Amino acid sequence: MSIHKSGGSPVICPQQYQTLPTSIISHAEQHDRDLKTSELKMLKDFFSSGTKLLQIAEILTQHADEIVSAGADRIFFGGLPMAYLEPPANRQNLPGYNVPDRLVNRPKEKLKVQSATFNNPLQDVWRYLKDANV
Repeated sequence: MSIHKSGGSPVICPQQYQTLPTSIISHAEQHDRDLKTSELKMLKDFFSSGTKLLQIAEILTQHADEIVSAGADRIFFGGLPMAYLEPPANRQNLPGYNVPDRLVNRPKEKLKVQSATFNNPLQDVWRYLKDANV
């Protein structure tokens, strides 16, 4: 049994990590002996805890909708909690969705862009006087 390496470049600086099973087995190999009963019990407990975690994850997956619904009951008031996950059928009557008529029907002005001209310095003064109707 070997120690796994990960992280960074494996050639330059490998980072070694040991899990519980690899450390127990490598310790027994270093001393050239069989596993003791206490070590076997530790391995059994390790793998049984993994099985328990898988069972817990399976139960949570089976009851995910009920868990979300129960949490939503505490957060949302009025109506069905799962209805908040669906988009509304008629968005036209929602506040803030429609643009007011005064903004749609208002007269549109052309944007006046003032650009600097460097050819004739008096040309800007002439435009200003012309626009001001002086």
